[in-house]
Amino acid sequence: MKKLQIILMLSCFAAMLFVGCMEDGADDKNVLTVWLQPYNGFPESQLLKLQSDMQNCLDSLVPERTFKVEVLEDRKIPASCYYKPKNRYRADSIIHYQQTFEEPGYILGITNKDISSTVHGKADWGILGLSFCPGHSAVVSTYRVGNKVLFYKVAVHELLHCFGLPHCSQKDRSCYICDADKHPQLEKQTRLCDACRKKLQGKKSFK
Repeated sequence: MKKLQIILMLSCFAAMLFVGCMEDGADDKNVLTVWLQPYNGFPESQLLKLQSDMQNCLDSLVPERTFKVEVLEDRKIPASCYYKPKNRYRADSIIHYQQTFEEPGYILGITNKDISSTVHGKADWGILGLSFCPGHSAVVSTYRVGNKVLFYKVAVHELLHCFGLPHCSQKDRSCYICDADKHPQLEKQTRLCDACRKKLQGKKSFK
């Protein structure tokens, strides 16, 4: 009788472990991982601050999804991304480089070097950040950010593009995804407007 009870107890324990593993696996599938890729010795204190700020911001902006912001080892920006005439790095080249990474999720390059792209009718225009919309790779720079405390808003803006969200159609300056229009006003960005929130919730590719 005791032997039968032990067998039953062990069977129940094994079943509980199996169910627990199944639940953990299901939870992992619902987690969106954002990998922060620092470049060229980006200061660790700033990186950890950015990690914390982004985690808090994403959790409040998109409460229906679970985010996990992680940090990768520092790398050097490839020499092929360097644009010597302006002493800058091409943001689109950095993004293409990051697309070769094996980490599942979203890759966000972080640098304090000047970055540029072809925008506003100019072949090489200094920018705060760049992303593909939709996509899984983006890059942001502190170089042109006046108030470094608000840098996380630049990062969140580019990630929202990766999630498939275009610039705010309402031109609401309080919306995180509002177009900077050459004059960023990060201090005004505090939320996603109702129109942009509905668009984001409707993105089936947001995964």
